[in-house]
Amino acid sequence: MTRSSKRHRDRQRVDRLKSQSTGGLALICGICYGLAGLLLTRLPDLAWLGLWPLGLLAAWLQVWGLTRPSPSKFQGIFLDQLGTGLLTVVLAAGLNYLGSAQIDNVSFLGLILQILACSGLGLMLAVLCNRLTVLLADRLRIRFSDDQTRALLTTVLGLGFILGGLAGLLLKLI
Repeated sequence: MTRSSKRHRDRQRVDRLKSQSTGGLALICGICYGLAGLLLTRLPDLAWLGLWPLGLLAAWLQVWGLTRPSPSKFQGIFLDQLGTGLLTVVLAAGLNYLGSAQIDNVSFLGLILQILACSGLGLMLAVLCNRLTVLLADRLRIRFSDDQTRALLTTVLGLGFILGGLAGLLLKLI
């Protein structure tokens, strides 16, 4: 492949990304983080609500890792993956606590399957949140500076997480 054809292909990709709307993707990303916030505030014991700020911290680490202006790309990737890992652990712990309501009536095999299912659901939601955040960051980076991209991502993820958390608390009151 020649350099000119590679440049042409890269230019077509940038033009295609510029023409695509980011509003729908931002909404889907906010809804995924809202679901994470909702799940973490639906925990019945108030002591478990301490997981919610950790989930918000995980989202912030992902944003900072994706938009961090640093000479080392490794630092950004490390922060992004650290945020994803933290969100996975927080969601898996919360979902396993929610899934343990009938632990006395479950066989050992059923318990193992339930733990795997709840942890897998937490992992899938965390990975989905991360992939959508990466895609949204790529689209925003084409149109905006790093600071503007960071502000927009923080707003989308934070609003989604906070609104989801408020919805979870409201559902507790009902």
